[in-house]
Amino acid sequence: MFGDQVPESWVERWRAQGKKQLICQAEIFPILVAKTTWEPLLSCRAVLWFVDNNSALAAVIRSFSPVVENFELLLINANLDVKLQSLNWYSRVPSKSNLSDSPSRMDFHELTAKGFRRCQPVYETLTIK
Repeated sequence: MFGDQVPESWVERWRAQGKKQLICQAEIFPILVAKTTWEPLLSCRAVLWFVDNNSALAAVIRSFSPVVENFELLLINANLDVKLQSLNWYSRVPSKSNLSDSPSRMDFHELTAKGFRRCQPVYETLTIK
């Protein structure tokens, strides 16, 4: 598991055109971070992704969004999908039922008690090609 603040460089990029509501980007971004962080583990496997935002869910399923900031993230996601050759299934799950909700709020106690280990997320390779 991982949990972290979104790097400021990404937040600044999303706000560059005056956006104040960054929920969709903040929901798509951890998918990219997870694919990058756990690349060897996810490669050539079937993966179930839980997304807690309808806009983000629709965007990753269609691999399209008319919102430029989302579309940039989706381009990275598509590149990762080609690289990983994984079979991805995205599904909506409410926060209370989402296993990753606590770590996304920087609360690691519950999952640590269940035997999960915390790792450092990888951001360095997340670039638009």
